[in-house]
Amino acid sequence: MRPGGPWPRHVDPVTLSRTVVGEGGLGFDSLERIGLAAALSEALHLHRGGLGDALMTAETLGGWREAAAASLGRFDDAITVRSSGSTGHRRSHPHSLASLTHETEFWADRLPGRLRVRSAVASQHIYGLLFSQLLPARLEIPVDDLRPLSPGAVLGTLQPGDLVVGYPLFWDALLRVAPAALPVDVMGVTSGAICRDDTVSGLRDAGLARLVDAYGSSETAGIGWREDVGPHHLLPWWERAGESLRNRSDGRLAAPPDRLIWDDGEHFRIGERIDGAVMVGGVIVDPARVRDVLRAHPGVADAAVRLMRPAEGIRLKAFLVPRPGHSGTLRAEVSAYADDVLSAPERPRAYRIGSALPRTTTGKPADWEHYRDED
Repeated sequence: MRPGGPWPRHVDPVTLSRTVVGEGGLGFDSLERIGLAAALSEALHLHRGGLGDALMTAETLGGWREAAAASLGRFDDAITVRSSGSTGHRRSHPHSLASLTHETEFWADRLPGRLRVRSAVASQHIYGLLFSQLLPARLEIPVDDLRPLSPGAVLGTLQPGDLVVGYPLFWDALLRVAPAALPVDVMGVTSGAICRDDTVSGLRDAGLARLVDAYGSSETAGIGWREDVGPHHLLPWWERAGESLRNRSDGRLAAPPDRLIWDDGEHFRIGERIDGAVMVGGVIVDPARVRDVLRAHPGVADAAVRLMRPAEGIRLKAFLVPRPGHSGTLRAEVSAYADDVLSAPERPRAYRIGSALPRTTTGKPADWEHYRDED
């Protein structure tokens, strides 16, 4: 998030290991290195291996890797992941390596015959960690990063036996360039939001052998799964406990991030998020937080933020109530302001302006799909 050049796309391992972390290399100053060291120590529990301080004396990425490896040789029983923070509340969630290994075995049994993992997700979050790191390690197969590639380029690199790890927006984009052209025996995994039924059926028509939808959260890891459409199956180590879930192995209670609509004790459908957040391109975003950020603009008296309807797009939209005497450029000003202070998934991509927030005849907040702009 700091200014600087882009990370090089193609760097050989030797050059990468010799890259200096501080100034003259990646450019992190002493204070930033403290933050980096704390983040890595938290993720891998390096402090429990007794070598957390080694990160502050190591000058290169290779040195950091060696310190991390040495510490993991002493303690590797747990790993910590963090929620994305798009809802305004970044939280740390530790997981035992035993529980993650157990879950990895479950996915390995359901995705047999894979020769490569092709991942379009970041591996520092729980979904990417499970499918982009632990699963290929368990299967002893290579993994590579699809994120720098366009959908068309991804299509051109697929081979029989691939497991593609993606998210709904990724699958939508791939389907647009591959209406009937996927190689045989390519399987997919999706998570982060529910894939639309037409996307799932389109991918199967295009030749995708299987599409497994993994449902979970940073706090719980996996909760359920489904193949194609229909309800999710509760993973076998969880059981329903009222509105919560209970882990059968240790009795731990966990709250799912969404309201679960139960068909029976083992099958459920996913309702609205409990915290009011929404998914934008596979990223959790809190419209209330975005609304508060927009309200902080000096030209905005009030604001409302909602997810677009499917016919409108896949991003957020905003309604602005201007302060008296605002200029006629409020929309452009707020859009530029949002680009500076919000992450890409949080930025509204459509604005309406009016003298009051839209409401229904009963006074409840209303959508503004057909609202005529007053600006």
